[in-house]
Amino acid sequence: MKFIDKLKLSWHNIKQNKSRSIITLIIVYVIGLMVMGILALGISFVGNMNEIQTEKLANQEIEITHSNAEDITLDEISLLKNVFEENKDYITNISETSAIGFGFSSSRITMFDYNYFNEINYVIVEGEKPSSAISNTNIVYLNSSYNQEYHIGDEYIIEYEGSDYTFIVGGFLEWNDFYGNESQTISIRAEYFVDMTYFINNISQINGFTIHYNYQNEFNAKECILKLDELRNEVKSVVPDEKPRFVVDRMVSTTTDASLLDQFYKAYIMNYLIIAFALVLGIILILMSVGSISNTLTISIDKNKKFFGLLKALGLKNKDVLWIVLYEGFFIIVLGSVLAFITLLMNLELMKNIVVDTVIVVLNYSFEDNTVAPSFIMPYYTVFINIVFFIIFTYLFSRTTLNGVYKSAPLEVINEVK
Repeated sequence: MKFIDKLKLSWHNIKQNKSRSIITLIIVYVIGLMVMGILALGISFVGNMNEIQTEKLANQEIEITHSNAEDITLDEISLLKNVFEENKDYITNISETSAIGFGFSSSRITMFDYNYFNEINYVIVEGEKPSSAISNTNIVYLNSSYNQEYHIGDEYIIEYEGSDYTFIVGGFLEWNDFYGNESQTISIRAEYFVDMTYFINNISQINGFTIHYNYQNEFNAKECILKLDELRNEVKSVVPDEKPRFVVDRMVSTTTDASLLDQFYKAYIMNYLIIAFALVLGIILILMSVGSISNTLTISIDKNKKFFGLLKALGLKNKDVLWIVLYEGFFIIVLGSVLAFITLLMNLELMKNIVVDTVIVVLNYSFEDNTVAPSFIMPYYTVFINIVFFIIFTYLFSRTTLNGVYKSAPLEVINEVK
């Protein structure tokens, strides 16, 4: 039997059961309206959040900071090196500090891992930029304010814990307040910094470090957030949080902090919670309605048993009869879904307002920021998702009845119907 003939017979059966078909069509329309509306809102929300997070990530520097009054042990440093190496693609640079004395009078040596040097943060205004090639040497980079007093190649003395250490001036630096694709103001932060590999191997242990990361669009933003959170957890496992020590009558405990990363991670979790909620709610609504469609097909089969038996007796194949029944359900599903989608298109402004309000609530919760202007794009493929899910669940719910039509013998069906 030709495809068009099957459609005609299906349409004939729908008209024969007009009242039930109309009720089912209304149910599909209402449920489809809710399902596609929820999916459209969820998908549009996620699209907005992905775009906003990527933009915010590109305009911020994420830092994972550890500080403690106690020195970090050599074993911990060794483990940290392994962690850093495994995550080197997600690390822009690492700086470490070692304090002499306590309180505001302490003098800090700022160290920098040349293996991860990136000019995004430190601008070398004079001299060769640090790199892994000069790692484990006694080169020091001075604040650019020293370039009148010292020249590249001069010796520079650092006094630490009662001893003098001689370093060779490798260049002069300034700190670039970089957050995003455009540099902002240049300000001086450190008096000098030295290669932390040399410092660790030759002078002392450290008591604090900061891992820096500037997003440069080389990774997917969601992947980047997950990897950085994983990196933070690995760092915390190497350097536990609970190592308190009393210093000048106050407790100073180890902290591993990345508050900006926490904000991104909260937004990431909220993103997926909302899309998961939309999907689950959509599936529940569909499951609530497919019973009506299945019931319509069952009634159609019961009312047309004799007709189907005659068709089989005339030589119609089992699968053709099966498709005639299925097309009845498909007609109702497609028509109801298309009408629901047209209704959604006529109410885009309302849906846009819902998305914008939801995005702003999440941004306020995650970033304390509602200055962005979210957009709404109607994902046209939601109508196809709706139709496919309706068809799949309808078939699953109706398979027993459909199998009965498929397997029944022609004479048996004709004799069954009086």
